[in-house]
Amino acid sequence: MTNWKKYCITSLALLLLIIMKTSGQNSMGLGFGYSVYKGDLSQPGVFGDFTQAGMAFNAYYKLQLRRSIRLRLGFYHGQIKGDDGFSDDITRNRRNLSFRNNISELSIAGEYNFSNDYIGGSPLSFYALGGLSIYRSSPKTFYNGLEYNLRELQTENQSKPYGLYHPGIILGGGMEYELNDGVSLSLELIGRVSNNDYIDDVSGNYPVYDDILNEQGQLSAILSDRRDEFLGIPEGSIDAQNNGNKRGSPESKDYIITIMINMVIRINAADYTGKNRKRILCPSAN
Repeated sequence: MTNWKKYCITSLALLLLIIMKTSGQNSMGLGFGYSVYKGDLSQPGVFGDFTQAGMAFNAYYKLQLRRSIRLRLGFYHGQIKGDDGFSDDITRNRRNLSFRNNISELSIAGEYNFSNDYIGGSPLSFYALGGLSIYRSSPKTFYNGLEYNLRELQTENQSKPYGLYHPGIILGGGMEYELNDGVSLSLELIGRVSNNDYIDDVSGNYPVYDDILNEQGQLSAILSDRRDEFLGIPEGSIDAQNNGNKRGSPESKDYIITIMINMVIRINAADYTGKNRKRILCPSAN
């Protein structure tokens, strides 16, 4: 296990101990939504990839450090996918690559609530968050009705499979509406970025066909370059003519955008002094 993985696991364990020993206005959230991927197999435009959005789930615990500052320990799981077949570009159609990837992530983030400092007495609040994460990524694809793990096939003829676990950064924000002192609903938009360009299994150039055939096997060679499959010609016909041609873009890394609706439950609602309580309590009579 690499050092950064050990540091992440140790930090998470220490944070869990802190949470168990801490009382106050803490909360936990549970939510569902959608994940959208941006990378070499994504669609052009802001909303193009929403046609291939995957379901997502998250759960988190928020530890209140200050009136407007919280520390958040989170878990996220979501599916992302991309398919050249959905593109309006014939060159993308001809490339004929596709993938799906179930991402699982642990994160530690800080959350700042703007409304506590700038908006008083309203049940609606706005916040920003940012933090670090570690996530698992293993893209797969379908061929002849069967699903295959692309990471293990080394479709760009890498010397070894790319990593299964990756560090990342999460950045985003949301708005939260208090239904009462114990329960809120929130809407969040979060971006998940890292230095990983293989979320979709596409990064560099097409490998030399004979090399990948001999070193990785026939299935790797087939799934590395699927243009001949699209054109309906014998396997290897296009591959051998286009060794080294561009398959993806290593300059731009893959990232994920998630939109979630969460239910937030306060652990110690009786001690809560939030927006609703400020709004409904009246000063006592003299």
